[in-house]
Amino acid sequence: MKQTDQNTAVGLDRAFKALKGETPIHDDPEQIDEETFRCGKCKRISFYTEQGKDDLCVNCTLDLYPHTPGAKRTGTSKLAADSMRERAPTLRDRVLSILKLESLTADEVAQNLAQSILSIRPRLSELLALGKIVETSERRRNQSGKLATVWRAV
Repeated sequence: MKQTDQNTAVGLDRAFKALKGETPIHDDPEQIDEETFRCGKCKRISFYTEQGKDDLCVNCTLDLYPHTPGAKRTGTSKLAADSMRERAPTLRDRVLSILKLESLTADEVAQNLAQSILSIRPRLSELLALGKIVETSERRRNQSGKLATVWRAV
């Protein structure tokens, strides 16, 4: 094995261990170079990735919308988002699964999954932000008689 290949392998091994919290990325915890940064949330040293979302590490990025329910305000909106934190990923997966089978409106998804529309609409927004669903040009009437977007999986 070439020296550069061996250094890369050692570096990747150290990075994976650091991501799992088994070891620091650097022997000196204060050493930061052009490939690393201190996370703005948890303050751990981490590697830059393609997302580079406001200098947050991968673990802290997964703790943000659309990976977790979001809220535009504090108070009851934030409490509602927090209450869905554990349930949202499973519900989001169920919504995506049904949209892989057929294109549906939010109301139709809610009816098919026997869920409240108030639980489904945010999951559709999260899936859209994650790039897993798209809006079709089709519109259908929802329960209130208004035209609603029909969604499909990508």
